[in-house]
Amino acid sequence: MPKQIKKKASAKHSDEIKGTLHELSSFYEKQKKEIHIAAVITAVLVIAALAYTGYMKYSASEAEKQKTTGYASYYSAQGADRAERLKAALEAFQRSNSLKPSPVALLYMAVCTDELGKPDEAVKLLLDLNARYAQNNEILPLSYFKLFNIYKEKKDFEKALEALKSLYALPSQSYKDAALHEWALLLTQLGKGQEAQDKYALLKKNYPDSPYIVKDTPDNVTLSDIIAEQETPPHTDNKTVKPKEKK
Repeated sequence: MPKQIKKKASAKHSDEIKGTLHELSSFYEKQKKEIHIAAVITAVLVIAALAYTGYMKYSASEAEKQKTTGYASYYSAQGADRAERLKAALEAFQRSNSLKPSPVALLYMAVCTDELGKPDEAVKLLLDLNARYAQNNEILPLSYFKLFNIYKEKKDFEKALEALKSLYALPSQSYKDAALHEWALLLTQLGKGQEAQDKYALLKKNYPDSPYIVKDTPDNVTLSDIIAEQETPPHTDNKTVKPKEKK
């Protein structure tokens, strides 16, 4: 009696397995096209992911190589072939930035462009950098200070002043003493002597060890002296100075 029960149970289990296999086979036949498509898509996605990872590693490596080439060309740009070396540096930084965009490459692109005599194009690059990398407090001070210098060379003093204000408003302390120094000089040029004195006083207060503070010695002309000269007309005591008579 127990043997017969065991045999029936085994047969029943075998029938269940066959039924399950039949169902799976039937499902596969019905969904065969969709399954093949899904398998192909999965394979393509895996290959694409691996290729993308490999490309990103290659791009990063190649971008750094191009950046290094740019540094070498830029810092050797002297003498008769200076312009050619600057062009080579610019092209290397452009290639680096196209492979892997970076604020450093963009900054050097602007510097090279300006030194090649295209300040307006350099300004566009710097403004793009400032907008695109607004949170990068390592590069932004350099970018704004370069922007200030270009505007100053173009004698666009109002925009130069705006660049200094933007630099000074950054969380980073980099170039802030330089910004205050240039700010005071610029205000002096604009005939705003009192504001210039205030900026110079702020420079001495906040950055007492700054190299932009010239110590008062008999041989040094300080920024305070320059501002004072701009504000005070020559004093003659209303006396007429006669030329010396020739003997």
